[in-house]
Amino acid sequence: ISQLNDVLAVHFSDVALSLEQLAGYLHLTERTLQNKTKALFEMSPMDYVREFRLEKAKVLLADTDMAIGVVAQSSGFNSQSYFARCFKATTGMSAKQYRNLQQQSVLN
Repeated sequence: ISQLNDVLAVHFSDVALSLEQLAGYLHLTERTLQNKTKALFEMSPMDYVREFRLEKAKVLLADTDMAIGVVAQSSGFNSQSYFARCFKATTGMSAKQYRNLQQQSVLN
């Protein structure tokens, strides 16, 4: 898990990151990587990458005043609308609502 997270910490912003590349960075076959992530996280490797990217986006939204589109791109999403859908599905709120909520909690 720590090796996977270390690789993702370096490559999460790469929009073109593929399953093949990720498996190569970890010195695993694609099938082995799929089996391990299914067993450990009950999700596919690319779903795990998406979740990792969304967590990085949450940090950027809370800690910076970057535009949401720039946050999406910096987090490895090449489509702002896809980022918005994924973010809302995960958090139950839009990125703007999340940022506003984080800013309010800092002020209080």
